[in-house]
Amino acid sequence: MSGPPGPHADPFSHIVPPRTPGPLGHNDAGDPNAYADLGPTPGPLGVNDHAVPDAGRPVHSPARGSVMVADASADSTPSVDGWPTTLSWSQFPEIPNRPTDTKEDAQIATDLPPIAEITVEHDKKGFHLGKFTLTLSLNTDQCWLVKGRASDALLTHEQVHWDIAGLNAHEISRELKSLRTAKPAGLRQAVDSTMR
Repeated sequence: MSGPPGPHADPFSHIVPPRTPGPLGHNDAGDPNAYADLGPTPGPLGVNDHAVPDAGRPVHSPARGSVMVADASADSTPSVDGWPTTLSWSQFPEIPNRPTDTKEDAQIATDLPPIAEITVEHDKKGFHLGKFTLTLSLNTDQCWLVKGRASDALLTHEQVHWDIAGLNAHEISRELKSLRTAKPAGLRQAVDSTMR
């Protein structure tokens, strides 16, 4: 077994330490509702233990039931199409005036539809999604630019909104890849919860 050298817990952290005086399964790494720091594991040194800085740890919340976010480092390639890309004003339909109660000169809207085809697979960690792709796109029905107000600074501002949406899509993809449930029926609920 291996573990981190030195102090094992930050006394000011909201995350519980990997080992606590409580009984196994209550307020320690064995508690399915606790978000605990990494600690000793049965794996050999350097494999799935504290020597691996991004080793997975169980993450649960009561609202998600028996869902575990497993170590997704084995497949860290995000499954997102449509981003990163550079925006241009040609993607924004021009309108003559600002909409009522709006002070902006442009608006960007994005769309991240549900996964078209979901396949469920199983491994030793539980049921999980098969290969999938998220597709991020502009919702051109809700994007607009006030005529005569185009500028490089404003386009840069809209690009930041687009990039935030892209980063969010990548985080959603990573979390979906790492979801594990004890039963296949729970996977659909976990996917819906993550997408929301």
